[in-house]
Amino acid sequence: MKELGVPGSLIELEQKVALLTQELDETREQQAAAADVLRVISRSAFDLDAVLTALTQTAIRLCEASRGVIWLSRNGQLFLAAHVNYPDEWVAYVRANPITPAADAVTTSGRAAFAGEVFTLRMCRATRAAARLLAISSPTMVPRSQSR
Repeated sequence: MKELGVPGSLIELEQKVALLTQELDETREQQAAAADVLRVISRSAFDLDAVLTALTQTAIRLCEASRGVIWLSRNGQLFLAAHVNYPDEWVAYVRANPITPAADAVTTSGRAAFAGEVFTLRMCRATRAAARLLAISSPTMVPRSQSR
């Protein structure tokens, strides 16, 4: 029977059903997240802040994270565009002090934007200290792709 692609046991069949159910649940969650963002975008009074915040909230939910941030790159610096679940003091500080991307930047965002690659906390000793202050366990920065 196995030669015809039929599972050899009930356990194998149950495992396959469980895997397919999990994949279906993840797909539904992603579709619901996309629908949430599109609903915000389609409002008659377009509000970019609301769209970016909704996008950040969706990313947090899908990644099972506790916080999220979107930076705007302008004139060689990163400016805070949206954030969710960061302390007011941090928000005030980063608004007053834009990040300059560099190979030796002390922030994961600055390094990721400079390199154009995913950057994790493990790669930056200075950022680990900052992360402890913010109680962040494992920040990962993913720069947006751009054509150059």
